[in-house]
Amino acid sequence: MAIDQAAQEAALLKRAITGISDYSSRSRRTEYFLYWIMAKLAGVCATMLATLALRGSSLTILMGLLFILLGLPQLALFARRLNDQDRSPLWNILSFLAFLTGLWTTVTPSPYVSLDKLVAALLAAATLIVAALPGTKGPNRHGPDPRTSDA
Repeated sequence: MAIDQAAQEAALLKRAITGISDYSSRSRRTEYFLYWIMAKLAGVCATMLATLALRGSSLTILMGLLFILLGLPQLALFARRLNDQDRSPLWNILSFLAFLTGLWTTVTPSPYVSLDKLVAALLAAATLIVAALPGTKGPNRHGPDPRTSDA
């Protein structure tokens, strides 16, 4: 049973990474948060290694590229979570603003707490809260329920 669940979670992670251009179907909360955890762990590890090896603008450029590489699948996942909740696509603005402010705070490092960091944190928290809301039960205009289908 545990092996079957691990295989399902691995398939969800694979779909999250390869589904970067899929903005029309639905995604489960499990898929969103598995990718979120994996991306945060990968980001922390890469940041630690890069900080040891690089300094100055090279580090800033690498951190910006890493943020973009890990953040783009998250934008598609958030859109699919909104589809699962049958929400308006305008809610994607929340995720896009969180992405932009996060990128800004990544490429303009400052040791101090500033308004841009506070805004980025609040937008990221709002995105996580919306993503954690349950989806509609059964099929909706974006497809079958991902919890009951093999999608």
